[in-house]
Amino acid sequence: MKKLALIIILILSIVPAVMADKGHMTVLAVTETLDGLKGAEADLDLEIKSGSGKVFISTYPLTKVDTQISFRMAKEFACDFLDKNCDKYDFFYEVRSAAPIVGGPSAGGAATALTIIVLEDLRFDQGITVTGTINSGGIIGPVAGIQEKIIAAGESKMGVVLIPEGKRYLEIINQTNNTNKTIDMVEVGSEHGVDVREVAEINQVIYEMTGKRYYATDEVLEIEPQYEQTMTQVAGDLCKRSVDILFDSQFNNFPKHQKIFEKGNNLTESAKQALDREAYYSAASFCFGANVQYQYLKLLTYNLSDERILRFNTIAGHDVNRFANQVATIPKHTISDLQTYLVVSERLKESQEHLSESKKLLIDGNRNQSLKQLALGIERLYSAQSWAEFFGQEGKEFEIGEEDLRKFCLDKLAEAQERVQYANSFFPMPLFKINEDLKQVKSDMQNQVYELCIYRASKVKARTNLILSVIGLSRDDMKRMLNRKLEISKRTIVRETKRDVFPILGYSYYEYAKSLQQDDPESAILYSEYALELSNFDMYFNHEKKIVFGDLTVLAIQISVIIVVISVLIYMKMKNKLFPNMFVEIDMNRFGIVKWFKSQFKEKFICDYCGRSLKTKSAKTNHEKACRKSSE
Repeated sequence: MKKLALIIILILSIVPAVMADKGHMTVLAVTETLDGLKGAEADLDLEIKSGSGKVFISTYPLTKVDTQISFRMAKEFACDFLDKNCDKYDFFYEVRSAAPIVGGPSAGGAATALTIIVLEDLRFDQGITVTGTINSGGIIGPVAGIQEKIIAAGESKMGVVLIPEGKRYLEIINQTNNTNKTIDMVEVGSEHGVDVREVAEINQVIYEMTGKRYYATDEVLEIEPQYEQTMTQVAGDLCKRSVDILFDSQFNNFPKHQKIFEKGNNLTESAKQALDREAYYSAASFCFGANVQYQYLKLLTYNLSDERILRFNTIAGHDVNRFANQVATIPKHTISDLQTYLVVSERLKESQEHLSESKKLLIDGNRNQSLKQLALGIERLYSAQSWAEFFGQEGKEFEIGEEDLRKFCLDKLAEAQERVQYANSFFPMPLFKINEDLKQVKSDMQNQVYELCIYRASKVKARTNLILSVIGLSRDDMKRMLNRKLEISKRTIVRETKRDVFPILGYSYYEYAKSLQQDDPESAILYSEYALELSNFDMYFNHEKKIVFGDLTVLAIQISVIIVVISVLIYMKMKNKLFPNMFVEIDMNRFGIVKWFKSQFKEKFICDYCGRSLKTKSAKTNHEKACRKSSE
């Protein structure tokens, strides 16, 4: 029986272990008292069961909506961080506290960490906790009451508290005597027996808690040669167009519109600098801006009549429709094809909108603004035609049908709606522009324009993530945030590239954000959000991603293996007694128990060298010498 038990243990070692489906973590909160805020501890529990990707939250006492949404975001970020498909499992979060804690998203970082720990069945130090929101890319965001939480951690004998990066020092202004006081959170922790450490993102949190680091910070981003070649062509095409437009213009009329000419020249100069840095998307973007200015200048210098303006508009409209029909017939096999279709479709839609607005302005008698919108419409069409060069890029192929796009659209819309609802909870007045854009996404979905729905929903979600990420940040904090966003964007693009999926939009926005980093950090953060949001499209399609095996599935496999092993061993034992001349060929080396089987079967042991089961005495005699030599 001991030998039998040994075999079972050894065989089970090659079967995946049962995933821990439950986890607990102590988290920190604040409660309101007559003397102000006071730190409090709460119990956070998570249970994962087979299901359909739903998230359930139970809080005692009840908390605000933003607390509940932060838990749903925690699940999303954790699954994305691990690159796991969590659609077949439900997540049950429960928060219990003896005190009436103040609701808010400050447990988002802890919930994300606990979700990763449970999914990966990691052991972690229960004496460590984290306070901070969870933002796009898994960045730990600022929260209130850090000092009070650290004191509460000391009272609860917690050893380590992880706080958001940049929040070590708290500035307190005394309005009475107009003096400032700086409090060091590390010193506060030291006074209460707590080690306070700053963390920037969830990768660091998991390392501090478990000692396991998932992503290195020095990964090299290799640009896909085909992308670089095509983007160089697009940039060259758009920048050459600047010269062509100016050549067609009436130079002698430029003095009347010198400011427009200077705007175009400044953008052209920026494009030249980008080309020198080999930042081809940035160069293309700058040249597009210059082309709009030059086209506007050209139309102004022509002194067009209303009839001719309308004719220009009509011709451009026909060109847009004709090209849109051509693009619609192009098959989409790769993520690059899909992203190319998204960006081309958006530019064509924008071109139509600019042309329509140009007509309205002309009817209202605003000729100059009508010409500006006409210029935008013409140049948007040209940029769409340039971007179409990206169709047919090599890469992993997917099944991208109408139903796939519809589901993708619905998923993105749901994500965008949740983010907008979350952001609206922070502001007394709704985010008007974002809510209007969200309505447009819903309209795209209802009209079955799924590609535009996907692209616009992604941008709405990214812009909302930006708002959530920068709440309460100083300018220095924003620079740190931008560096982290760029670092995580790069990491995501590297991960996708290793899968033979190069996200052309994600990388383009990443490059553009880096080019804006010094002179326009606010815009750079926005484009870094776009880069994050548009770099992992493959997760929405059926492909070889890691699957989270539930405890029941693996347990069933293990039980089945035990039954099979026991049955085989009993059968072999019986055959050995009843039919001593019959042998069973087994690859003993795979189980690391060659010596034991040799001792059991002695001269009957059959080595791999023989190449087949020996069932007769003559066969055994013929191969005896070779077998003996191999088993020595």
